[in-house]
Amino acid sequence: MFIILLTAITMTIGAYILCAESNSQCVTLLVFGFLAVLSGLTDLKSHVSRCTIGHKRIARHLTNMLAGTIATVTATLVVNVSTERVWIAWITPTLLIAPVITYWNRRTLKG
Repeated sequence: MFIILLTAITMTIGAYILCAESNSQCVTLLVFGFLAVLSGLTDLKSHVSRCTIGHKRIARHLTNMLAGTIATVTATLVVNVSTERVWIAWITPTLLIAPVITYWNRRTLKG
């Protein structure tokens, strides 16, 4: 959780630098930095309050790991695969992996 918060801070600093240089990629870093802050703060809150235990903890971990998979596959596709419609590379991993997250969460939380 501390690593993701540190990463979020680094992304935000990077976004500030890119925005100062009028580089449009600053938007990407701001969005992912914001998501990293949300993820890190949620993890920190659940760790401090100790409210996420047992099946809930496993479900949260699976969700975070599969979300990381979505991010990695998306980045790989966007950088390495050319598509006629650019948005296809951005949305396909989410459309394919999000149902898997839902399935595993339901299965894990049932016990």
